Amino acid sequence: MIKNKKILISMQLCICLRLKALLHLLEEFFMKKAIIMASAIVLSSLSYVSAATAPTAATKPVQSWTCQDFLDLSETYRPTAVGVVQVINEKKHTDKDYLDIDGLETITPSVVTICTANPKASLPKAVKQAAAKK
Repeated sequence: MIKNKKILISMQLCICLRLKALLHLLEEFFMKKAIIMASAIVLSSLSYVSAATAPTAATKPVQSWTCQDFLDLSETYRPTAVGVVQVINEKKHTDKDYLDIDGLETITPSVVTICTANPKASLPKAVKQAAAKK
C-alpha cells in the first residue's frame, strides 16, 4: 500500500510538473502574440500618422489641388485621389452613382503624364482631360 502511495504521489508530481511546463509555454506563446499585436498596432498608427500629415491632404480640398499637389502624393494614393476628383467632376454633370474602378488604372498614368508636363495646372482639369482621352 505504501508503495502504491509513493507511485501515486510521484505520478501526481510528474503531472504537476508537466502542467507547470505547459502553462509556461502558454504564457510565452501569449506574451509573444501580445508583443506582435502591439507592434502591429504601433506600425499601423505610424503609417496612419504619416499619411494624415501629408501637406496636401491637410491644407486644402481636393477640388483646389494643383498637379504638383497630386505629384507629391505617394504613388499608392494617386488612384484614390483621381477617383475622388473624378466623382466630384462627374457629380456636377451627371446623375451617375458609380465609379469605374478599372478605369482608374488607365486614367491615373495619363493624369501623371499631364501633371508632369504642367505641375501648376488644376488637378480636376487634368483628370477631366485624361478621362476624355480614355
